[in-house]
Amino acid sequence: MSAIPVFGVPSNPMMARMGQQGQEPWAIVNELKNDFSVKRIGMEVDKIDDDIKVLMLIHPRDISEKAQYAIDQFIMRGGKLIAF
Repeated sequence: MSAIPVFGVPSNPMMARMGQQGQEPWAIVNELKNDFSVKRIGMEVDKIDDDIKVLMLIHPRDISEKAQYAIDQFIMRGGKLIAF
């Protein structure tokens, strides 16, 4: 869960014509994908799915109140949180 594009940004043909390319996922995301099932969670969620065991929260700028509450409930039911 992050407000910044840690999962990368897909290449857009219109932007490519202007000289801008997409971004690759961050190295840590690629490394985690080698050993774990990694799932992107939006910053506007109202519930963290029960199948998620560990939530990595990176730079939660502009996180909504309902997402804050969802994280609180995730932790209260025994979920693990790694916050950056």
